[in-house]
Amino acid sequence: MSTSLAASEERIRSREKRWKELDGSHVRHTSEQLYKSHLLLWRKSMTLSQSSG
Repeated sequence: MSTSLAASEERIRSREKRWKELDGSHVRHTSEQLYKSHLLLWRKSMTLSQSSG
C-alpha cells in the first residue's frame, strides 16, 4: 500500500516538475521559436512537394 502510494506521489511530483519546466518563460519562448521555425520549414517543404508533385 505504502509503496504504491509513494510511487504515485513520485509520478505526480515528476509530472508537476515537468509542467513547471515547460511553464518557465524562457523555456516557453525557446519552444515557441522552435515551433514557429519548424512550422515555417514544414510549410516550405509542403509547398515545394506540392509544386514538384
